Amino acid sequence: MGYVDFFKSLKSYRHLLTRQELQTLRGQAMAGQYEAASHGLATILMRKEAETGRSIHAKKT
Repeated sequence: MGYVDFFKSLKSYRHLLTRQELQTLRGQAMAGQYEAASHGLATILMRKEAETGRSIHAKKT
C-alpha cells in the first residue's frame, strides 16, 4: 500500500477525525509508515465507536 492508496482510504473517514488526527496519520503515511498509520486509524475508530456506542462507517465518496 502506498501513500496515495492510504490517503484515499483515509479520505472516507475524514468526517469522523479531528484535524490533528488527520495530520498525524497523513504524516505517518508520508514517512512510509503505512502499517503504523493503519493501526492508528483502527485505534482511533475503535475509540470513537466505544465513545458513541454506535458502529462507525466510512462515507461513500
